Amino acid sequence: MNQLLVSAWTESMELISSFQQPAPIHFWTVLVDLAEVAALSGEYEAALRYTGQLVQKYDQQGNNAMRAADARYCYAVFARLKGDLNSAYRSISSAVNLISQQNPTSPSSVDKFIGLRVQAELARVQGDYAASQAAVDLAASIVLDCGMRFMLADVLFDQACFTHQQEMFAETKLLIERVMHVAQQEDLPAFHQRGLDMLQQLPETGSR
Repeated sequence: MNQLLVSAWTESMELISSFQQPAPIHFWTVLVDLAEVAALSGEYEAALRYTGQLVQKYDQQGNNAMRAADARYCYAVFARLKGDLNSAYRSISSAVNLISQQNPTSPSSVDKFIGLRVQAELARVQGDYAASQAAVDLAASIVLDCGMRFMLADVLFDQACFTHQQEMFAETKLLIERVMHVAQQEDLPAFHQRGLDMLQQLPETGSR
């Protein structure tokens, strides 16, 4: 991992922990950033540790079930990429359960997006590409309609990682090309680099 980056983030978390009053819960989303840095280096145990801490923070807060479900989504993604399908399934099933207990009359676009990417991850854990892609496409439509294009790269990249894990290399290539297109439009150099790195991992044929 980039130790300077991790050190800076860790120091930030220590500062947040030192607050006399509980920090706003969104401050803890830095844990997702740390998890992603760890996962890019193949350090999935660290990624799971960070996202596990995020789950705990949301559970302690106790007043935002959708964010707690999204934290479980993040944990499930890294557990699946690590190859621990049992832990991934438990986490994503817990997320589904949290969402099922909510009954808003008019859910926000963010809540709809969270629900759809939870559906996508449940399908991935079950090895169902078609169902996962259908949920991803719906989630992509929501972020485009709301102008949250930076989230589009994220949801597409998660799906690309799944298809790569499933050796569906033609699909991976198409998804990564979309990620890189969004990254160029929205000035997201980290996603552009991730795309380049994954393309280099694909077989020359780009297909199964």
